[in-house]
Amino acid sequence: MEKLYSLIQKFVQAEPWELFESEDVFFVQSPADGIMYLCSVMGNGGEEFGINAFRGAQGMRNFEKMLDHDPEGPMDRNLMFELDMLAINLCTRDYMDKKDLKITKNLMLTFRGGEWPLIRSYRPHYYPYFLTETEIEALCDCLQQILELYEEGEMAVEQIRTLAPGEMVVRCKEDSSWISRIVNIGYATKEDIPEIHLDDSTIKRLLSLPASGLNEMIDLVHLPAVIEDPAPPHYGLMLLGIDPQNIANEYGLFQPFQDYLQESCEKIVQAFLARGSKPGFILLREDSPLADCFETIAKLVDIKFEKVDELLFISEFLDSMESTMS
Repeated sequence: MEKLYSLIQKFVQAEPWELFESEDVFFVQSPADGIMYLCSVMGNGGEEFGINAFRGAQGMRNFEKMLDHDPEGPMDRNLMFELDMLAINLCTRDYMDKKDLKITKNLMLTFRGGEWPLIRSYRPHYYPYFLTETEIEALCDCLQQILELYEEGEMAVEQIRTLAPGEMVVRCKEDSSWISRIVNIGYATKEDIPEIHLDDSTIKRLLSLPASGLNEMIDLVHLPAVIEDPAPPHYGLMLLGIDPQNIANEYGLFQPFQDYLQESCEKIVQAFLARGSKPGFILLREDSPLADCFETIAKLVDIKFEKVDELLFISEFLDSMESTMS
């Protein structure tokens, strides 16, 4: 931990955001486990200062979503629950947790008024939390390489900005030295989706149901409240359906460490069987893992569906829920 804070002090003193823009990104490959971290320095815009080190394929998807975001429009509400990264945000002391302040006190560290480092690990479905030893080591590697490229100055930035499409600078360790490689980076645009299973009897029963139910929007959404127990702190998942009459159907609540996609599909199926009918039509959110899982079932049991960018009724329901809870 002492090494990490020492590097953060050097980072703050160097002010690398004066050189790098947030889109001047490069990879750091962890020597410990080979995980790739997409590093972005924040601060060139003069508002938020620090770094984001997006982790693996999910982190790359997060960064691309941020990059594609229309600054005039609202940020995708799902993004905050999908982040996979290590982050340092420079903030005022008021934002620091007691544990953060205890560490800085034990290390006898001080920072200027608005430059106290809030250090957190983000993982999909989980509340931002303190780093593990492995994550601390990886974040140290990222900070070191940011500082090394900063020392190279405009030459490093020029290399990053003049790469061919698909190419990225990757900082990796060979023997005992860090070097830069130009690599074509590819990653899956969606996370791996588990295969969903239904037994033959259930499939036959669903096929025999009439498609006479109301049309419905269905999504697996994160509840905005943090659940502390069982640890680590996480966001619960609610399987929600809303029909054109604005009637909400809560199909179930899940924790992120369960096989929630299989269970979600089973809950939907059991609800249709209990009603004695299938919806005439189902709308699913395009970038939701649930949509890809349920698509298999829908085709198997003749349920008409469509994937769309936004489920308006569900968005309005969540807005209302957040307003009530705030």
